[in-house]
Amino acid sequence: MEFWVYENWTHKKAIVHNAACSHCNHGEGKQASDSGENGRWLGPFENSEDAYARAEATRRTEIRGCKICSP
Repeated sequence: MEFWVYENWTHKKAIVHNAACSHCNHGEGKQASDSGENGRWLGPFENSEDAYARAEATRRTEIRGCKICSP
């Protein structure tokens, strides 16, 4: 299984997602295009432990799993 982290600069958070999550869409997100102004997708990661380690490395205020897919 593959995992991704969305690092959101605006809201100071890093959220870990299962790649198949509708919010993640294998690192493509939900938007048709991305301005790159609010954040970025990091990954893919082979396991959730690596994804959480990368999320922690962003040093964002909020670090957690997605409320939809919660890996």
